[in-house]
Amino acid sequence: MPARALSSSENCSAKAAILVIALKNSFHWQLYAQEKGEPEPTEAEFLKSCEELPSSSTQIAEALEQTLTSINVSKREIASLTALPKKVRDAFVVAEDPEFYQRPRADFSECVGRLILFSNIALARVMTRGSIDASDSTKLCYSRFSRTLARSLILTQLGLQSTIKRELTEMLWQERLEALLDKDALLETYLNHMYFGRGARGVAEAARRYYDKKPSELAVEEAAYLAALVKAPTYYSDPKNSQKAQERRNWVLSEMAARGFIPSGEAEAAAARPLTVVERHGFRGLSR
Repeated sequence: MPARALSSSENCSAKAAILVIALKNSFHWQLYAQEKGEPEPTEAEFLKSCEELPSSSTQIAEALEQTLTSINVSKREIASLTALPKKVRDAFVVAEDPEFYQRPRADFSECVGRLILFSNIALARVMTRGSIDASDSTKLCYSRFSRTLARSLILTQLGLQSTIKRELTEMLWQERLEALLDKDALLETYLNHMYFGRGARGVAEAARRYYDKKPSELAVEEAAYLAALVKAPTYYSDPKNSQKAQERRNWVLSEMAARGFIPSGEAEAAAARPLTVVERHGFRGLSR
């Protein structure tokens, strides 16, 4: 990943002010603060979080490695995005963020406002016995790739803080990740950091653990299964859930065809193949 430095236009003071205003207007925060006796939020807290963010892509890589070290993940093989076949890259984009390469860089204040609006609506609906899925309220702002990395980076720092406060801090990280990493670098970082179940961290280790192959050797249905795993790796890697795992793999294949990444005939042929992985490292294989 080439080193990329933060521009001097980054303004943590302005971001801290935006986040404090947002938090004060959050119904979630008001209820949480009342229940827990939390003091009024201050700009100083968010300013400190912002100023401690990495200021280069090199520092982001170091922070991610420190996170893995903290959970006892040993050194692993790193896969370069340029060395991955297009079908592997496409499978993950389709499964996790189909508009990834088309989405322009988001405006921070707009994304914060959208998060608060949708979370307030969601809470109001729940309290009136309705429902709304607010989990994708920022899907048109930041990528799911940066969101996943941000959550990983702050998990040990924020612990059990209120959900909305944690999400606002996540947005500081997401904005920084997308400011410092271009699209390819962000996808590469994601693929090398994600957990795939069965003790596999990163796409290179997952290819070896599940198929005894290099990522460049994966068949399209194998790439689709690895992409399917990241949504719920423990669940989809469990042989008891092999039918659901195959259904998700086949959904990835159908989406790849629908979006023009592979011919429909290739997707249908791949979906017809059984879902199998190698039996190794104390794990049973799948067979569907």
